[in-house]
Amino acid sequence: MRFDILTLFPEFVDYILSESIIGRARKAGKVELHCTNIRDFSENRNKDYINALGALLPRKLIPVIVKLSG
Repeated sequence: MRFDILTLFPEFVDYILSESIIGRARKAGKVELHCTNIRDFSENRNKDYINALGALLPRKLIPVIVKLSG
């Protein structure tokens, strides 16, 4: 089973989900997780959190939807 997770902190989420029951399922190959940084789809790639919130606006989510739809 594959899960795509959109987050501002992909390394943190990946670490947390590798140290739990989900982590055991990942090691067994039953679950596949892909953490994607929302900032990668932003027009403003500044790491400043205030500017990064612009990536959450619906107009800015169009590239994310296109990427996930394949």
